[in-house]
Amino acid sequence: MIIFLLILSILFNLIAFLSIYLLFMRQNKLIYQEEKHKKTLNEFEETFTSYLQELKEDNAQFLSSFEQIQKSPQQEKAEKESASASQAPLIKDPEAIDALPESIRKASRSLAANRYKKQPERNEESVDAVEESFEQKVFRLHKEGHSPAQIAKILHKGQTEIELLLKFRNKSN
Repeated sequence: MIIFLLILSILFNLIAFLSIYLLFMRQNKLIYQEEKHKKTLNEFEETFTSYLQELKEDNAQFLSSFEQIQKSPQQEKAEKESASASQAPLIKDPEAIDALPESIRKASRSLAANRYKKQPERNEESVDAVEESFEQKVFRLHKEGHSPAQIAKILHKGQTEIELLLKFRNKSN
């Protein structure tokens, strides 16, 4: 009888050790998966941040080239001539207009739209205030209680860009 109980005790000890080993392996596997997930998430955030940075740089480059096009002497001469000339279109043939490249047609539409827009009025607070960076403006407006949509509208930026900036700031803090 003692031998039977001894064998039964050894068997239960082996089962207990096996169970502990299996639980240990599962726990290690779960920890490994969590670390792998964090690495993937960090890589995704870095990729997305670099993509947004490239997009900002491309937008800035596009805006600077567009401003150069607007300020070119040819444009100034064309504007002076169009102001002194009658309101008749310069190109009278509709087929010739359709033959123009799409970029020129879009640029001319944009120039026409910009002429009708008013310059934004500057309030005294913005003149007196020290020049803030874009990020500082976003964080200040967020502290004042504005939503990301309101901040995007105030700063004339995309709502997603504002949300990502706030999200990255929260993650870094």
